[in-house]
Amino acid sequence: MKQVAQRYIHNRTKAISVDWYMTKRCNYDCSYCVDYLHDFHSPNPPLEKMKLLVDAIEDKYWYNVQWSLCGGEPMIIPWFYDIVEYIGRSMPDEISVVTNGSIPADKIIKNFEFLDNIVFSIHFEYIHNKIEETLEKIIAIEKWRREWNDTHDKKKTFIARFMVYPGQLDLIEKMWERLVEEDIEKIEFRNIRPQHGVTNELRPGQNELILGDNTGSVSTADKIKKKAERRSKGYDSEVFQQLIGRNSFYTQEEFDRINSWYKHKTDAKKRNNIERYWEDGSVTVDHYNTMTLNKDNNYKGWTCWAGVQHLKVDPDGRVFIGSCHRGGPIGNIYELDEGFELPTKPTVCDRTWCGDYLDLRVPKAAPGYEHLLKDYV
Repeated sequence: MKQVAQRYIHNRTKAISVDWYMTKRCNYDCSYCVDYLHDFHSPNPPLEKMKLLVDAIEDKYWYNVQWSLCGGEPMIIPWFYDIVEYIGRSMPDEISVVTNGSIPADKIIKNFEFLDNIVFSIHFEYIHNKIEETLEKIIAIEKWRREWNDTHDKKKTFIARFMVYPGQLDLIEKMWERLVEEDIEKIEFRNIRPQHGVTNELRPGQNELILGDNTGSVSTADKIKKKAERRSKGYDSEVFQQLIGRNSFYTQEEFDRINSWYKHKTDAKKRNNIERYWEDGSVTVDHYNTMTLNKDNNYKGWTCWAGVQHLKVDPDGRVFIGSCHRGGPIGNIYELDEGFELPTKPTVCDRTWCGDYLDLRVPKAAPGYEHLLKDYV
């Protein structure tokens, strides 16, 4: 059966989502993170330039914005607290951040005062000697969130997200059981993939090797080996060595197990949020991780409202209509002036794969089925 349209069910106000990679600097160097998104040395963007981007978005959309802040590692920006406070002054639809959780719990909680949602990503190459510390940190943040929600009208959410690392599934399951015992409300699993090619090849708009499985000018095994040679202090060599020689990230047994987790461990009724329309008139609601794991995310030739309901800002400050970088940059936060204009019309997808969560949330429809989304765009 053919899919013909989809949308994000939690965007009732047609808010624009801004996927802001605030900094390239990161204290981790995970094997599955593309080089163009992180390093150890890039300068953090000046606070005043960051405010200019916020002003440009708010001039058009004001409060009707869903901010998604990430990196690199956004919470190591010295003025992160200041910029989220600045964004929050307009009381936008949502301010969410994705963090590796490496800074102390009390600092994460301080930032949480101005955030609506925190996604705490658990990266196994860097927590080899911090399993209990990581669990206790998650438990402390969740405890604070619950206490906040007991006394405030606008509720906050917190997600503990396991980056599902090959060879670590038994450990992940044990950690999941502990978090369930501690009544952590939202727990996710995120399937990951090795990256093929070199930095310029992996940059969206150059080619699509980032989404391949067994192709690329540099093999998966060689890519992982090169990563091993430049590992930063603090990574787990024993965990990482399990990837050496793999050209397929997950074994079939792991693949089946992960799919089972998506069906049985994530409370599908609450987690599924991509509404999908089908040629026979039926509608289903699915989770984006399931869609990407099973490669059910090809929209080439479809009408996509990227740019109208979504923007992506990369670590170099360039503004795109999505993580696909379709059409090239429409501006740069370091050069913004009064002439900067946001897109007003949808585009036609010319990519083979749509792999980013926020890109998948953007309304999109096959030719002739755009009318199915008329109430949502």
